[in-house]
Amino acid sequence: MSFFYGLTSLMGTAMRLITYPFLAIGQAMGQVRMMNPGPILSGTFRTMKSGLLAPLRMLGISGSPSFGKFGKIDFAGWRENLFARDGEKRGKRRVGQTAQFSQIHLIGRSGMRYVLHIGTGIGRSTADIALREGGQSTVLRFDRGDLPIGLDAVHVRPVSQHPIQHNGAALKPDAMVKPGDTLSVNGQEFAFEMYAWDRVPLITRVNASYATNTGPNRENNEDAIGIYQHAKSYLFALADGVGGGEAGDQISAYAVQYLLSAFHKNARYTLPWLDVLSKAFSHINAEVRSFSRRTPMPVGSTLTAVVIKDFQAYIAHVGDSRLLLWRDGALRQLTTDHVQRLPVELVTRVAFEMQEPHPLRDVLTRAIGKNDAMETEFHSLALRPNDILVMMTDGVYDALSQNEIMRVMREFSVTHLADALVNRSITAGAKDNVSAVAFEIMQDPFVEDTWTAQTSQRVYAGWQRGWPVKLRRQTDPVTSYPVNGGVAVLWLIATAGLIWLAMRMFGGAT
Repeated sequence: MSFFYGLTSLMGTAMRLITYPFLAIGQAMGQVRMMNPGPILSGTFRTMKSGLLAPLRMLGISGSPSFGKFGKIDFAGWRENLFARDGEKRGKRRVGQTAQFSQIHLIGRSGMRYVLHIGTGIGRSTADIALREGGQSTVLRFDRGDLPIGLDAVHVRPVSQHPIQHNGAALKPDAMVKPGDTLSVNGQEFAFEMYAWDRVPLITRVNASYATNTGPNRENNEDAIGIYQHAKSYLFALADGVGGGEAGDQISAYAVQYLLSAFHKNARYTLPWLDVLSKAFSHINAEVRSFSRRTPMPVGSTLTAVVIKDFQAYIAHVGDSRLLLWRDGALRQLTTDHVQRLPVELVTRVAFEMQEPHPLRDVLTRAIGKNDAMETEFHSLALRPNDILVMMTDGVYDALSQNEIMRVMREFSVTHLADALVNRSITAGAKDNVSAVAFEIMQDPFVEDTWTAQTSQRVYAGWQRGWPVKLRRQTDPVTSYPVNGGVAVLWLIATAGLIWLAMRMFGGAT
């Protein structure tokens, strides 16, 4: 054994002697590469170039410094980058184009609103609209042509042969209409409104905030908020659970999580979003109805969802949570409160002895889990830059009047709006849980959002694989599947065979 050990040691020494010159040469070449002045000079030049151009970039000047090839100075961009926080600079590459863009509104006395878009940003400077009033259909053609963007006016002419009046007189050929004018078609009068921009964002970007709180008079928070940020679209959802205790918060969380899962699977596609929301609401309602049959008390939830994509809002709603629109300093409720005020049922003796009218309570007429056939309310809204949409539960608007809500809207930006609404509601002594979600359509959007939705208590962001697709009570037994006797025998034989094969393999090795 000592002979073989000595021979092995001798061979190892010989190999080291043979390979040592090559290792020495390799190390020397490595040192030469490290001392190569080329990369050092190149890195020094890049550092000096970056340092010299930094002040110019702050002023919005871009391009190569050679031969005076500078871009134009963008003082607005310089000011934004100078005062922006580091977190806001993350997505500061703008997504937009300079273009003439107009939105035309014709509003009837009944409140019916016709909306159409024209402009180079839309891809057309002429648009037709069919007004179905007075039992007849009249087509009007609006033409912006080469009019400057600062001029809020547009050419209009009839396409179909029906009498049309402009400000009480017969419509002249290629008449110019402007905001405040009226158009009468078949005896029906429409007010004319027009909005114009000189910059059209290519994708829709929003700034958002959200907040929820148990409130001063409740023990559990049965509200739930859901937010999904996609590259080109968003989902905002708000649910207010009904049923008390753990049932209410379980139902609202399940409804929001199911919506987020459905949005996650479909966000990458171009789909009719109202149909997607309709199917999701139906599936949620069916599962909650099945769950309620296994519970001693009725359970359910309100549910309001908004999908934002391509300057369009797709809205689905049941219950008494609200969706409001803040536009041009005016606040408008977009959804309906599905409630009915009914007397509280009292014991016969108490009711007979009462001298005052019976107390009233609000009962939901539509909600998740209330009926097998649920009628969902749907809306589609054309959005404009600077529009602000606010979702809130009844705990907020019961504590704050509309004037107080409008005062908060004027005082706070969207970044702090949800917190302000929730805090004001708590100060006012809200009787229920309070939750709010606010999101603004940005006038000058960027590639990335400067805010990030994060999952927290009663707030669900994005999508998680572990979210349930079925509702289950804690007392429900876990479903077990009985094993057939023949299958069990085959399983035992297969296991014994694997053990025997493993023993033969390891036994032969030893």
